[in-house]
Amino acid sequence: MTNKYTNLAKSPELEQKVLSLIEKSFDYSTENSFATDFYPLMNPNNHSNCHIILEGNNPIAHIGVLNAAIEIKNKLFSIAMYGGIAVDKHHRGKGLFRDLFNHIYPQYHCALHILWSDQIDLYKRMGFYPAINLYSYSMLEKKFKNTEQLRIVKTKLNQLKTEELSQIFKLYNKPNEARIKRDANDWNVLKKITSADLYLIKHNHDKVINYFIINKGQDLAGIIHEYGTVDNESIQVLRQFGQVWSTQMFKDHQPQALYAALVKIGDHTKFRDLVSHYCEFNIQKITDQAIHFNFKDESFSLPIDEFLTGIFGPNRLEEIHAPYLYIPGLNSI
Repeated sequence: MTNKYTNLAKSPELEQKVLSLIEKSFDYSTENSFATDFYPLMNPNNHSNCHIILEGNNPIAHIGVLNAAIEIKNKLFSIAMYGGIAVDKHHRGKGLFRDLFNHIYPQYHCALHILWSDQIDLYKRMGFYPAINLYSYSMLEKKFKNTEQLRIVKTKLNQLKTEELSQIFKLYNKPNEARIKRDANDWNVLKKITSADLYLIKHNHDKVINYFIINKGQDLAGIIHEYGTVDNESIQVLRQFGQVWSTQMFKDHQPQALYAALVKIGDHTKFRDLVSHYCEFNIQKITDQAIHFNFKDESFSLPIDEFLTGIFGPNRLEEIHAPYLYIPGLNSI
């Protein structure tokens, strides 16, 4: 039988069925909502990127895509992030995910394709490899106590005053990390993730000097997955509220090394441009197995997975001194 492809923009009446398919696939508890936890993906303005395979009038497979950009040294590079990947349990093992992915993949002409999954072997067959540097710092038993000079206030993004949001906006853009680009509209969309808790770190009861975000409904429970800035001192404070995920290495805090996502090379020209701008490796050729490149007048060749981890981490090549890619949890899907 020929697969029938559509998306939620063309078939908005399927929204609740699609959400049900996703939540059943992810074993979502009744007190949580995928539509809330991943609002940027399921936002009606993104419905044209919520792709579906139909059997009759019933969705039996779904892949959502969210277009974004990483800012590297003041230049933007396009990425496509994949989430809400679900196949009806009665139709698994039939290659529906591969069919749907191959159907939609040509639509996204970006430098990198990124998704989050622990099914590494499955996605390796699709060209996705574990990459992007990440460290996990366990929660401390010690509890922070507010003082007259420094206090931490729990709130939500959608409850912020205009000045507080402006201060957070500046903090987000300040660190020496290659972060997902956000404009004012992006922040307004993120406000809809009401399942995430925001903590403001204020000096003298007024100015926001840092912030962090923990939880996201059923996803990232107990994990601080976004912060304004982080250093050896501030991470000590953050760890009193939850487990911290960061690109930064603080040896004194005994981090566990992780990978942040599964990464697939996108459009070869755009990927070459990203790599050249990021670390001055000049890619000469990309094959299904390896990447051939020049660096400082020498030629090299690495398998694709080793190249990706060598560039972005973990186990980054010592020749690279560029800022690490940072994808906060509010953006991950």
